[in-house]
Amino acid sequence: MNVTSRRVAVACRVVAVLLPSVAAAENPNVNSDSFRPSVHPGDILGITTAALPKHLGFSAGVWMTWNHRPLKFMDPNGHQFLLVRDQVVADVVGSLSLFGFLDVGLDLPIFLMSKGDVPPAGLGLRQVSGASVGDVRLGLKASLLKSRPGGFGLALAEDLTFPTSHPDRYSGDTGVTGTTTIVGDWAGGGWRVALNVGARLRKEVVFGVRPFGHELLLGAGFQAPLVCGLLEALGTIEARTPFARAFKDRYDASLDLMGGLRLNWRHLAVVAAAGAGTLQGYGSPVPRVTLQVAYAPGVDSGCTRDRDHDGIRDAIDECPDEPGPAATGGCPDRDGDGIPDRDDRCPDAAGSARFRGCPDRDGDGIPDVDDACPDEPGPQEFKGCPDRDGDGIPDRDDRCPDVKGLPAWQGCPPPEVKVQDTRLELNDRVEFDVDQATLRPEAFPILDAVAKALVAHPEIKKVRIEGHTDNTASADYNLPLSERRAETVLKYLVDHGVAAGRLEAKGYGLTRPIADNATEEGRFQNRRVEFAIIER
Repeated sequence: MNVTSRRVAVACRVVAVLLPSVAAAENPNVNSDSFRPSVHPGDILGITTAALPKHLGFSAGVWMTWNHRPLKFMDPNGHQFLLVRDQVVADVVGSLSLFGFLDVGLDLPIFLMSKGDVPPAGLGLRQVSGASVGDVRLGLKASLLKSRPGGFGLALAEDLTFPTSHPDRYSGDTGVTGTTTIVGDWAGGGWRVALNVGARLRKEVVFGVRPFGHELLLGAGFQAPLVCGLLEALGTIEARTPFARAFKDRYDASLDLMGGLRLNWRHLAVVAAAGAGTLQGYGSPVPRVTLQVAYAPGVDSGCTRDRDHDGIRDAIDECPDEPGPAATGGCPDRDGDGIPDRDDRCPDAAGSARFRGCPDRDGDGIPDVDDACPDEPGPQEFKGCPDRDGDGIPDRDDRCPDVKGLPAWQGCPPPEVKVQDTRLELNDRVEFDVDQATLRPEAFPILDAVAKALVAHPEIKKVRIEGHTDNTASADYNLPLSERRAETVLKYLVDHGVAAGRLEAKGYGLTRPIADNATEEGRFQNRRVEFAIIER
């Protein structure tokens, strides 16, 4: 009889002796899923590393794991049957990094499917089937020696599980369990090697003839760069054994091996791995397959090149020499409008993609950079400038923006002169340069109209050209200014066919205001030239 046969025979006899005591028992409340994927970014499957994300680095994802034959049992006759033949577990995980030295994570295991053989009668065990919730796990990892590329790191990890599982489903332990792990690792050139030594403290439960309680945990993991910073090979080895009977029996000890690949793309991590238990210990499946999809901040292992130090690897950074946010592919975006500066027509003013990063303050559909009047809405034909009177001349070029006019008259109606009993009435003003007696070009059309009116009315013998000012300057200054302006008008009319003997010029300065000089509008009205008929 070989060693294995003798051990099976011994186990059968022990079970037969203890059978009366277990006949009335319920399924023991133990967790048949020994795979506890890390809740922390940068770890290697179930092996913890000393790597930590930056402050407030957030991760979230899900692990989907299939375990085949994870829980075996031997009946008194030496026949093995599977209490859990297959199970599918979804571990929903998330974590938050704080201050650069602490990562806090949470795992909610959901047993989507559990299936097992029908236990032999008389053992007091129930067949396992259906879905259930496992024990919620809180994971803490604190950096003792920060892991840096090309150096060693040291950390302390603590996992606490809470009894939220369904009884009799082999999906959780009895009471609260605590797992303390000392972590050491080395990283450099994209490689990382980690060693774990830990202890799991839990309430002892007798399963068949074997007690399951406190465990010694040993583990090692590595990652190797296949495509630097993008694709990594992963491998782990994990050993579990009771404290009291450390590695004395292959039915007590478990040794699980896993290997797989991890793809890192921006902040997306995808892991595919498979493995199996090499010993007959509790919770060792043959095989195990797992897949993870997660949003996770990158953890540098010395392989990632980031020349501009913006947190985006050069391999996927569209502007590797200029720091920028991930939203714009690592390219700078000075105005923060989500359009990289290289594609932004207005890189210093936040705008919209519709206008290639330029704003449109007046909302007229013309970006400010092309809008001649960016604060006043107007049509495209006038480059965004308004035309209140609708005469086809934008207000900025329209001397009469509220009255329809003609381009020849700069948006004003054609000059018109009405001959009254005592004066000539004009529909426009005679304008001069500021503080000067020189006529502005827009004054010429109205004076031409005055000249034509006087030539057409020879019965008018004498017209006095009167110059008036506002009170902006002193009376001594304004009086001669108004006289010079009146003389300038007289000369223009003479030059355009009006007999000099029919005209005289007189300046009144600020002595005859027609409006309040306290307002700009009033002063505007007071600066004027009038034509008084003094003789017919």
